[in-house]
Amino acid sequence: MKTKFLLLILIISGVCACSKSDDSSDNDMPDLNSRLTAKINGEQFNSSQVYVSIQEGANSKDLTISGNDVSAKILLISLFGLQDVGTYELNSGFSSVRYFNENDEEYKCSGTSDTNCGAITVLSDDGEEIKGTFTAELTSLTDPNETISITDGEFTAEYYTPN
Repeated sequence: MKTKFLLLILIISGVCACSKSDDSSDNDMPDLNSRLTAKINGEQFNSSQVYVSIQEGANSKDLTISGNDVSAKILLISLFGLQDVGTYELNSGFSSVRYFNENDEEYKCSGTSDTNCGAITVLSDDGEEIKGTFTAELTSLTDPNETISITDGEFTAEYYTPN
């Protein structure tokens, strides 16, 4: 499962990881100015690589940020229907926070209409960079009684301009 998910992230990042300049060099890399950090059950998570996708629609944006650390843990935030700065509760829709630990175990928070498992707060969006915070209570997909807590989550995501 993790291999398929990583392949999906690599495909998305290959399509979306374009440089801001009109330079058509072949060595585009993940944006080193984007970042993703959090505490997972009290343990600090710092992404060593961050991939960002911001899709702009007519009335809203869809934001996806994924990051992995040096021990192959992955944290993924998806916020769909972003319209303005503010707090987006994870109690409906497709927005989610997901985490894969070093043992390939997946944990997820994607709310239903009667459950709120977290929130993503967009602090600023100036058209070049989105900054925000997040918290979530994630449930294991293999054992619904096993949960982890994500606190002090922060992200900075730079927009990209396709060549």
